[in-house]
Amino acid sequence: VLPYIGMIMVSLTPSLGADLTLENFTFKRYGYIFTNHPFVFRAIRNSFFLAAASATILAIFTLVVAVIVHRTQLPGRGLLGYMSRWPVAIPGSVIAVSLLYTFIRPPVQLVGTIWILLLAYVIRNLPYAYSAAYAGLARVDPTLEEAARIHYTPPRRTFFRIIIPLTIPSVMAGWVIAFINSLRELPASLLLFSSGNETISVAIYEMFEEGAFQLPNAAALMTFLSVITVIPAIIVRAKARGGAG
Repeated sequence: VLPYIGMIMVSLTPSLGADLTLENFTFKRYGYIFTNHPFVFRAIRNSFFLAAASATILAIFTLVVAVIVHRTQLPGRGLLGYMSRWPVAIPGSVIAVSLLYTFIRPPVQLVGTIWILLLAYVIRNLPYAYSAAYAGLARVDPTLEEAARIHYTPPRRTFFRIIIPLTIPSVMAGWVIAFINSLRELPASLLLFSSGNETISVAIYEMFEEGAFQLPNAAALMTFLSVITVIPAIIVRAKARGGAG
């Protein structure tokens, strides 16, 4: 808690090192980063787009993968499940450099676009979203799907009428994890961003690089980032407790 308190105190003072008194208490740092800073608003917009898009892609993709791996007899399903967990062991910087080398030239040239960041976020958060989808699917009794087959229910209808409704809480938990992780992702963002595609983490890093006079602005942006990452987690936890009750 103490680092967060220190961060908030710095964001509310007029300069680094000033005491947080009633005379010094100010929100001008927040006003500056949201209205006058050259690219913070753009970074916030980019981060929200990338986080929401990557989390949504992962929620859909990992549920389909979990069903293929654990509910079918397709050849190669074990390898598919292994590959879905594999990125957790790879540093973000390694993933970013690999993407740079892969997509720096045609036929698929993504370097310099926002789409390479989206791809990096999807890869980085694939293991967490897959684990959440698998946990939700594991709680669905296979006999429900067997009963549907006995009654000649098409597989697509079984997927949409049985699997999705029963796994949606876990899938949404995976969505929130991917969303939060994408908002605060730094290594891949630093290596892959381009002008116009900055993210919140990149903006914070560049403020630190500019020197001590920018640190209160960085603290204000870090406080904003902390709030928007904590709120979704609190909401999901509250819903989970409500469902358990």
